[in-house]
Amino acid sequence: MGNVTNEPAPRSDFGDRRVQACVKACEGIPTSALESNVIVRLVAACIHLKDPLVTEILEEMVPPKPRLVK
Repeated sequence: MGNVTNEPAPRSDFGDRRVQACVKACEGIPTSALESNVIVRLVAACIHLKDPLVTEILEEMVPPKPRLVK
């Protein structure tokens, strides 16, 4: 009967989960827009938002700045 719950099939490999998440997140965005780095521009447009979840995600995306050690 197949997947009756409409839940994604379980994946054991991190790469498979990541690909599945990317495909789901990009659903509805034309391929040409993805190829022109629209995601980077969309993320940049979110930087000013005061949403804690958006802030947390952006902080995870940006590598920490190097610190000078005295």
